[in-house]
Order: sequence, then structure tokens, then C-alpha cells
Amino acid sequence: MDGGGTMIATCDHPAFDAVCAHFGHPATNSSVNPHAPTAQGSDHPIFDGPFGVAASLFMGGTQGLFADTTGATIMAVDSGGLPTVLFRHQGAGRVILYADVDMISNQNLSAGTGIANDNDRFLANQFAFAGSAPAVVNTFDI
Repeated sequence: MDGGGTMIATCDHPAFDAVCAHFGHPATNSSVNPHAPTAQGSDHPIFDGPFGVAASLFMGGTQGLFADTTGATIMAVDSGGLPTVLFRHQGAGRVILYADVDMISNQNLSAGTGIANDNDRFLANQFAFAGSAPAVVNTFDI
């Protein structure tokens, strides 16, 4: 990542947040559905990308949130305004952190092969953004 590229990291709660904690954003639990993009998030291709707009996300089980957002941009918050998706630069690369794996797990993705809900669109937009050429995505860096 320091040399470029995009990393997508999922956390969940303190027992499963080693990657997020490594970047200074430990996860804790207590967030509440639904989760919505912030103003900065709603204009970013991870929420408004080639697979459509993801306006409202859901988690399942114990829902995570970030206790520390220092150095990151808050891209989404839960219904109480607590941060659940972060974006940050790391060297020449970028990191997108989810406070809960269930944003992209089979608990909230639709069954089958289509893109039918906002969690589906969010996941597809993530990979489209991560796979985009740097010249294209620099416009959307925060």
C-alpha cells in the first residue's frame, strides 16, 4: 500500500480488529442500523459508483464502530452518528476500513448473482474503485 493500490479491511469488534487497530482505528461494538454515507461519503465512488448509489447499509449481529478516527475521513455513520466506514491514505495507497464485516457478508448481501440492494452496490463499488486506474480515481481521493 505504501507504494500504491487500495486495501479494503473489515473489522467487527475488539476480538477481530487487528488490521484496523494496526492503522490506529480499533473497532468496538454498539452501532445501530441503518448506516448511511456522510456528505463526503455520498460523493465518493464507493457509495455512488458504477453499480449505483448505496444510500443505506445494514450490518448483522454485533455491529461495529470506530472508537478513533484520527487521520481518516469518516465515510459512513450509524443511525446515532457514530463512524462505521473510514477512508485514509497510506503512503501512495489508500485504505478503506469497515467497522463490521457484515456490511459485505452473506447476512446482508442478496442471494444469487444480481445486485439487488444497497449492500450489494456498496461492495461492487468498492472493488470498482479499488481496481480503477490512479488517474481516474485521484479526482475522488479525499
